[in-house]
Amino acid sequence: MWNSIRYYSRRERIGYEQLLALARLSLATVTRNNELFQQAIDACNELDIPPSYVFEALLQTYLFAGYPTCLWGFEQFSKHSLFERTSSEEFERLKDEGFDSIRYWHEQGKELFSVIYGNVSDKLYKRVESLHPDLARWMVTEGYGKVLMRDGLPQWVREVCIFVMLGALQHKQQAYSHLRGSLRLGVPYTLLKRILQGVHEWIEPDMYTFMRKSLDNLRTTFRDDTTSRGFTE
Repeated sequence: MWNSIRYYSRRERIGYEQLLALARLSLATVTRNNELFQQAIDACNELDIPPSYVFEALLQTYLFAGYPTCLWGFEQFSKHSLFERTSSEEFERLKDEGFDSIRYWHEQGKELFSVIYGNVSDKLYKRVESLHPDLARWMVTEGYGKVLMRDGLPQWVREVCIFVMLGALQHKQQAYSHLRGSLRLGVPYTLLKRILQGVHEWIEPDMYTFMRKSLDNLRTTFRDDTTSRGFTE
């Protein structure tokens, strides 16, 4: 089954509070902030966020902070009552069924990679390829295909969680890219601004300032670019 990229839509079942809870959960995981993790997972439960969204938000952290950190997050999550609410049927639905072909992963990954990076996607791929060809292939196949195109969490939600994680880890270039990717998936500027404000106390001041300025600069760029899909204030 070919998964479709899910752009931001006001009809989605996830609003600002739910998105902020998932963003904080992602940030807490990659920084191993136990207190914030517990607050975020409690918020996910109180806001009735689908358990599958929580699982997918945690699962993708391994791309940015490694398996040990991802495992830490799941170990913390397994102690919470929300973990028990996830049915075995939901697990079965989200398993890698149909994702048994590297070619399939790669084609799915290429589609999302192209949307996120737009007219710089070829340049970026070639730059990473010049560092190591396998790294470039893994970036698309493993990262954008096998993980980020999974059906359990909309791609626009994934992008918001990702730029927050990268900000907390102080990866400027990558955080900028995924801020841009969020806008390319139609996430409103005002919503991204609110999310940034909602996580600022856990991001280093210099990095937070960089991200705010980057978002404002991207706002101008996207507002003036009539080819940008779905950009809204």
